[in-house]
Amino acid sequence: MRPSITDKERFKSIRSLRSLDVLNTSRKEGETFADLAKNEIKNLCGPFIMSNEKMEAVMNTLNEQIENGLCKSPNGLRLVNTFVTEISTLREPRKYIALDFKGQYYRVSLTTVSRELDDSSMEETLYTIPKKIRSGPSEEFFNFIAETVYDFLLVRGMVEQELDMAMCFVFPVEQKSLEEAYSVRWAKEFSVPSVIGKDVVKCLSDALKRTGLKIHVRALINDTVGVLAACAAKDSECAMGLIVSTGTNCSYFELTEKVKFDLNLPRPSKYIVLNTEWGAFGDNGCLNEYLTEFDKAIDENSSAPGQQIFEKMCSTLYIGEICRFIIVKAIGEKLIFGGDMPEKLTYSGYITSQNLFEIDRDPPQVYSAAEIFLRERLKINLIRKSDLVNIRFIVRAVVTRSASLLGAACACLINRMKRRRVTLAVDGAFFRFSSSFPVLLVEAITQLIPYSYTFKLKLIDDGDTKGAAAVAATAVHEERMSQLGIPPDQ
Repeated sequence: MRPSITDKERFKSIRSLRSLDVLNTSRKEGETFADLAKNEIKNLCGPFIMSNEKMEAVMNTLNEQIENGLCKSPNGLRLVNTFVTEISTLREPRKYIALDFKGQYYRVSLTTVSRELDDSSMEETLYTIPKKIRSGPSEEFFNFIAETVYDFLLVRGMVEQELDMAMCFVFPVEQKSLEEAYSVRWAKEFSVPSVIGKDVVKCLSDALKRTGLKIHVRALINDTVGVLAACAAKDSECAMGLIVSTGTNCSYFELTEKVKFDLNLPRPSKYIVLNTEWGAFGDNGCLNEYLTEFDKAIDENSSAPGQQIFEKMCSTLYIGEICRFIIVKAIGEKLIFGGDMPEKLTYSGYITSQNLFEIDRDPPQVYSAAEIFLRERLKINLIRKSDLVNIRFIVRAVVTRSASLLGAACACLINRMKRRRVTLAVDGAFFRFSSSFPVLLVEAITQLIPYSYTFKLKLIDDGDTKGAAAVAATAVHEERMSQLGIPPDQ
């Protein structure tokens, strides 16, 4: 861990228009709302302040859980083999189809990949899956998907072409290879029970054949692998794919020699992309000492108590409710609003992550977003400056805790990989809508890695579809090299 540093020495992360890079520049002095907040509010939010020592402890705990997971110990993370061993930048120039499932919607995209890294194009269409299909028989579900792919290609005069496809599938599967993955369960707005236990890739392939399409489904991946692959196809230093939105997860390149369970790879490889499923970090109690009373309330009131603990501490689905719990307690102790409880605050889920991002976006001495939130959202007419300051402090404390926890997790993987230069491909609401989170995340990571290591964050657009196309392109390239008798690392 790096030693503590003074304000003048602190690193500031500046978010550029095209990427999030670490730049060594001085940071302005302490923010006014932090200085002016009541001591009682600071004490209330005290458990959310992660010291360097706490962040290092979380980092080390995660590393232990990963080590246990590599041995398939029941007391470790459930690391998932993605069967992705590399993302080639030596792509085969051709067109690729990608499917990306998002709730009741899904995208079909056609990506034209050339050998030039920056010369690719993409066309896409968003489809709605009817509720009847989302809860119907297996064959009906996949027939619907195949028919929309057919329509997508028909418009472009491509139904007779031989094409390669990859799909980003967000539902739990037991993966046996890139082209073989058995459905474990559905989630969110889907429930197709007859698919459970079946090979999703085969079901889709059979449906595509029934429509007469000549499509080879090359791979099934998840969203973090998609983000990683989309970035790695252009940036050879990219080794992590991180998503922080309603949930959080990360995939990274691990040395195969460190993996103690059977990977069942088709050919020897130095690296394997592992899906950490780190949203479940802490489910075995290893994070209990960092849980606040508000975290415990979130968990107890959730649909799955005791599960996805890390995710509940730092993802956008829960941070609004955490803030609501803190504010309600502060009102009960007469620290804000004169002890008067706005009726709206009694409603579960009334404060959203977007509310937090807006409040936190104002400059240090400006509270216009906080005032709009209190006046229009909570219907409070008498607003004191002290209330604005204290609300802003609570919001920043919760956002900072998320950045500290995720920074510790990212630092864990960077230190594991021992790469002096690494790019983290990122996506999700925290990166797209929070002005402070990327800065705070970079500062947290910087505290926990060696001085000789450098890293940068790259925000990836359309990572699911572009990443799926990149994985398909790599599979095609590897097949071609194999046919030519060329080793895969050339």
